[in-house]
Amino acid sequence: MPEHADCACLEEMLAPLGGVSIRRMFGGLGLFRDGLMFGLSPRGVLDLKPAPEETASFADEGGAPFSCAAAQAAARAQARLRAGRTAA
Repeated sequence: MPEHADCACLEEMLAPLGGVSIRRMFGGLGLFRDGLMFGLSPRGVLDLKPAPEETASFADEGGAPFSCAAAQAAARAQARLRAGRTAA
């Protein structure tokens, strides 16, 4: 799905909240309200930062936890693979 379609879909979905802005960032879309970033949508996935008391509700709906540490570990692993290549 092209990024502009993702943006239009997110704008429609989040319209009832009011005051939500969407900006391109980190190769995806950043979601902001009242100047605070509350979500990120890379490659058609929606990562949100719920309040601690809402975490169980997200899990009940099938939401999996987002881990920045896991994403950073994957990036480090990719960097190691690239660094370990030999010239042909």
